[in-house]
Amino acid sequence: MIIFRKLLVPLLCLSFGATSIIAANASSTLYAIDPAAQNLLSQMQTAYNALNSLSEQVTAEESPNIAHSLAVHTSIKLLRPGYLEVSSDSKSARSGAEEVVTDGSHCYVFAPQYPTRYLKYPVPATAQAVKSALSQRIASSLTIGLFIDSTTVSTMFASSRLATLHLEKSAKINGTATHAVVVTDVDGVTLTLYIGDNDHLLRRVVALDPEKSGTFTETYESVQENSSLSPSNFSFVAPPHTVPFYGTSFDQAIQDAPDK
Repeated sequence: MIIFRKLLVPLLCLSFGATSIIAANASSTLYAIDPAAQNLLSQMQTAYNALNSLSEQVTAEESPNIAHSLAVHTSIKLLRPGYLEVSSDSKSARSGAEEVVTDGSHCYVFAPQYPTRYLKYPVPATAQAVKSALSQRIASSLTIGLFIDSTTVSTMFASSRLATLHLEKSAKINGTATHAVVVTDVDGVTLTLYIGDNDHLLRRVVALDPEKSGTFTETYESVQENSSLSPSNFSFVAPPHTVPFYGTSFDQAIQDAPDK
């Protein structure tokens, strides 16, 4: 599954105070924050807040050499207030959940390491239900966080670890014109967000960690906003020869009824 949070936990950065355009690290060295970049991040969050539904195809790659990395292809569908479907192709789903669905009454999670079981528990159709679903041993795309939580930008990019924040020149991602916001923390980890010029939705995120000599890329394609999704589009089809775990988490369910 998508593993965005693992690399970006140390990159919590950016102050959103109205007059805060300078930040300091532990040694009190000053670093500039570009207000234009700050504003574009805010516009991105506003755009996601305004969506009623979102569907997209996501390709995630993590490797010191992207050309030789294993790509994970994931389909994402979201509908307010609390409908979600995240499905990864079985060949690339190396760990975590291969499919997560909230259908308005239940959450279903299928993980390939438990081929004869799937998790099922009741949840209402709320944003909190989606957050609960995403806690089931999976990491989620940044776009899911932006869609379900209106404070994602102000929370994720709020830290004294900020080094720099600036805009880069425009770039086309799969034919979509974007501008890039580049954030670097005091340890040198750099996050680049390619934000669509017209809709302010993400088209690509690239994270570089010099200490690990690693690159993580998440690319968003076939982005459809406010499409004709309805609750009937969110239904879980149990894989053949599987039976449900019942519980509020995989850990609890497996402990109560371990897979044989």
